[in-house]
Order: sequence, then structure tokens, then C-alpha cells
Amino acid sequence: MSAPPYLFAKRTLWASVTEALAKEIDEGALVPGDRLPAESALMARFGCSRHTVRRALSELVELGMLRVEQGRGAFVHDTAIHYRLSSKVTHSANLLREGRRPSSKVLDVTTRPADAEIAAGLGIEAGVPVRAVRSLSLADALPTSVSLNYVELARWQGIDLVAGDELRMSRIYAAMGVENYRRLSTVIRSRPPTPEEARLLEQPRSRWVMVTRKVDGAPDRKPVCFGVTAWCADRIQFVIDPDDP
Repeated sequence: MSAPPYLFAKRTLWASVTEALAKEIDEGALVPGDRLPAESALMARFGCSRHTVRRALSELVELGMLRVEQGRGAFVHDTAIHYRLSSKVTHSANLLREGRRPSSKVLDVTTRPADAEIAAGLGIEAGVPVRAVRSLSLADALPTSVSLNYVELARWQGIDLVAGDELRMSRIYAAMGVENYRRLSTVIRSRPPTPEEARLLEQPRSRWVMVTRKVDGAPDRKPVCFGVTAWCADRIQFVIDPDDP
């Protein structure tokens, strides 16, 4: 993703640093996944202050050319993961197909009454108790999405899941007696992330997220789970297969 030259027309020092690093990324001197030198090394190279370096890096993050990982530094943005939306393909299968290492962890598990949206997704009455599982999904240890999955509490009996566990929705469905679940619907929109989503996804709040609302169902098409997921738009590219049954 090239940086438009007109952004740096005033030739301020931070703009010169930004343009130099952007050129190296565009020309392949820095490739996706490369970590940039430490701030002190960039200060010495460009003869500038720490503030100038940070302003330049911030601009490259805004342009989608870099990502910053707390405690690790700045990295050239990886190519977006092609994430297939279909009736059956799982998160793990999508990442493994792309040569990425999938993982996920449960952040918390709570019980709440279903609001109108959750009730409509699950085909139940508003106010019926549901189990809410909030989780974080990662690819090669880099956060990709934050999810809230809702299951009717009456169907949750016997499922042991706590914060820190690896999340496998297929195992939850199996415990509910649903072995062959299918995606019944997916709706996609975009919006700014909440402060908590931005923190968990390790992205600036100025970068929008894609939000999916999905309903998974049993073979008889009875809903078993309603889920809302915020995806880091810089790291995921959705692919819809028109031949999916």
C-alpha cells in the first residue's frame, strides 16, 4: 500500500522519515513481517528526535503499512489472511489453509437475559437466560478477532468452560448434541472499534473493524448459537464461495 506523495508535500522531517520507510516497504527492502529497527537506531539513521520517529511510525500505521505490537516493536504489515465464509469451514481450517497457526482463548463466560437481537438470532423469547462466551482469536499469536457467542442456557448444561480455555465451538455444539452444525446466516458491516476491542486487537482506534453477526444451526436449521465478532480489517480479507452448498 503506497503512501500518497502529496501527504508529504511540506517536507517536514517526520514526513521525510515516513516517505523513506514507505519507499523501502514498497520496493521490498522491508517485507511483510519484518521488524523495523529500534527507535534509537532510526533516530541515529535519520538524525532526528524520538518524537519525530514516533510520528513517522504512527503515520505508517495509519496508512496500513505497519503494525505496532506492544513490547515488541513495529512490523511491516503482513498480507491479509484470506478468510473463507461458508456454511462449514472453521476458524482453524481457514488459518491452516493459509499456513498460519490458529489459536483462541476464552476471555470470560457469563450468564445474561437475551436482549431482542440475541433472542431473534436464537429463535427464543427475549429475557430467556443465555450463556455468553467472549473470546479472542489469533493467527501466529497476532490477534485477528474478538467474539461474543450466545447459547441458550437450557442447552448449555454439562459444558465446562472457563476463562483461559481454548475455544472450540464445535466441541460445545457436540456437547449440546449437535454434531453436524451449519452456518445459517452471516451479516457483515463495519464500524470503529470500542476501546476494549482496539486494546485486545492491538490496533489503533482510528482503524475500523469488520463486524459479523452469525447464526449457526443444527441440521434441522434450528439455531444453536448467535455470535457477534469484531475483526481486524487490516489482517482479514473475507472470501465468499458462490459454490458453497
